[in-house]
Amino acid sequence: GKQLHVDAGFIDVLCLDATGRWVIVELKKARLYRDAIAQAIDYASCVQTIDGVSLRSLIEEGLDRLSDPESVLESVDYQIESDDQDREVAIIVAGAGVDPGLERVVNYLGKFEIPIRVVSFDVFEATDGSKLLVREVLDEEMSKTATGPPKKSRTVAEIGAVAHRDGLGEAFDQIVTAAEEAGLFCRPYKHSVMVTPPTHKNRCLMVLTPRAGVGLRMYHAPDALAEFFPALSVQKVKEDLGPSDESYLLTQENWQERTQILVDFLEQLPA
Repeated sequence: GKQLHVDAGFIDVLCLDATGRWVIVELKKARLYRDAIAQAIDYASCVQTIDGVSLRSLIEEGLDRLSDPESVLESVDYQIESDDQDREVAIIVAGAGVDPGLERVVNYLGKFEIPIRVVSFDVFEATDGSKLLVREVLDEEMSKTATGPPKKSRTVAEIGAVAHRDGLGEAFDQIVTAAEEAGLFCRPYKHSVMVTPPTHKNRCLMVLTPRAGVGLRMYHAPDALAEFFPALSVQKVKEDLGPSDESYLLTQENWQERTQILVDFLEQLPA
């Protein structure tokens, strides 16, 4: 795709995360300063307030280079239909190093539950000429000192009710139960449930998203699963769970087989 033009300027990357949030990604080649946050917040305000028809039109203009633009538009259409007046927009800014002033601003905004993640990259060259990329993440999405008004959210049971209405409630309940029995945390969003490590509730391992009339969308993050369970490899997760794209849906025709695969995987997670 290409940069997305909004009233505030050009957004480097606009995407949807596994929980159904719109995400603004602002990329800088140099060190990150406070103005990068201000710019990204301005972009986020544009995406949050633009009407769905206009947003879809802007996104569609940048899909000509993708191999499967139809599936992307399908996800965009579903999300726009699911959005309400409180459209969720998160922010990621990435660059080579972070100015202390930016960290101070991000820490302050985190108290008001503004979802901002800062990713800093440093490149080191070894004596043999090889290069090592080191990443550092400053994440204020899960501030425990939030002072702003609570965000709209639903319970796990309320989200599961969508699956129950489509005849996929048993699949949803079995996966949630297996995750909780494995010691994982199930964090509800507006339209989905994110499965996280118990001590890092902002890190995504899996996401369950019931889509009315479509099926139960399952997403898993092989890299994160391998990070928090060192006995697992990324390749092993991919072999056990299969793909994690828009085509991975549990439906009334296949839910029993696919649910069993997920439950078996969760039950065998290393302690």
